[in-house]
Amino acid sequence: GRELNDLDEQEFDRAVEQINVFARVDPETKLNIAERLQEMGQLVGMTGDGVNDAPALKRADVGIAMGQKGTDVAKDAAQIVLSDDNFASIVAAVREGRIVFQNLRQTSFFLVTTNFASASVLITGIALGYPIPLLATQILWINLVTDGIMDISLATEPGHGDMMNRKPIDKKERILNRQILPYLFIIVPVMVTLAILAFGHYLPGGVEKARTAAFIANAMTQIFNAFNMRSLNHSAFEIGIFGNKWVNIAFVASIILQFGAVSLPFMQDLLHFSPIGTLDFIVITLLASSVFWLGELYKLIRRKAAK
Repeated sequence: GRELNDLDEQEFDRAVEQINVFARVDPETKLNIAERLQEMGQLVGMTGDGVNDAPALKRADVGIAMGQKGTDVAKDAAQIVLSDDNFASIVAAVREGRIVFQNLRQTSFFLVTTNFASASVLITGIALGYPIPLLATQILWINLVTDGIMDISLATEPGHGDMMNRKPIDKKERILNRQILPYLFIIVPVMVTLAILAFGHYLPGGVEKARTAAFIANAMTQIFNAFNMRSLNHSAFEIGIFGNKWVNIAFVASIILQFGAVSLPFMQDLLHFSPIGTLDFIVITLLASSVFWLGELYKLIRRKAAK
């Protein structure tokens, strides 16, 4: 601490940036270290247990007080209180925080791609001179039921073993970033193409039957796309295709709900569907799975390019 106080401003900044351990530092210098690190763009977590630690705990981005030995002043100034006074709990919290942030990003990517696909189906269908491919009630069903079930399950994705090997997340990091672009340019066109082809193929049998086929194609491609979004970097087979039971349960439930929506008479009347054969449903579903295989191919090519 005494050595730090004898340094000028530039030397102090250099020391703070390069040196890892400081001993016998008074409260004012501790506060100064936190401020200088923040001005350098660092995300600062500060631990403390005494009254003198309160200013630094308050100033830090995340103040961490000791729950057992810490004073009430330190606890009030901190954002986090370690109930067991164990620094290993901080590591566990950082890991969990990174998982939450990653799941927010993956779920957001899923919602953006699927909603972008639904909007593009409408625009493309009208541009090709077709009747409206999907009605408002059908899109509402996809948004509330299909996407609603799958995005909740995606939020439960566990870490994949490499969370603590990644660089710290920048304070200015946004949830949506450039990582979404390949999925918009690769996955979405396939989702739109399948829905439009299904609509055009069944259109001679009536517009309601065509909309039913387009609905199945649109819904099922979105369901399979959830497996792409379980990880933006790892293959679903690498992390375990059945690694998240909630995604698997949501997957099965969503397929049953889509089948019920186009098969049950009262749902057909509600959503303006026309009966469609079980074999047709299975064929469209198998074709819809292509978005998953395309996502796997993209991840494989990207990993090989990185190597």
